[in-house]
Amino acid sequence: MKEKNHEETKIQTEIMIALSQYGIPIRQQCGKFKTMYGGIISIGIPGMSDILFFRNDGKPFWLEIKTKTGRPSKEQIHFIEEMKKINVKASIIRSVEEALNFIKDK
Repeated sequence: MKEKNHEETKIQTEIMIALSQYGIPIRQQCGKFKTMYGGIISIGIPGMSDILFFRNDGKPFWLEIKTKTGRPSKEQIHFIEEMKKINVKASIIRSVEEALNFIKDK
């Protein structure tokens, strides 16, 4: 079980706040988590991106948040590729500026 990078969490929070001006960002929980009793639970679809964003016009976007040096897993890359196959915009995003530019594209 891998703990989320604090820097990545900070970037994700900043992106969620910035995106909220242009639509509805939804934080997706995915992965393995330790319960308060010490057990491990798995939730979500393997590789599912961190944020599902619905722009005010209803267009959906998937954003996988990474630090400048963070690398996506094979599952995350596969998820993004599958979304693109069904014409849903999906990408790896490393900053608020990148996120805003991504969701403004047609």
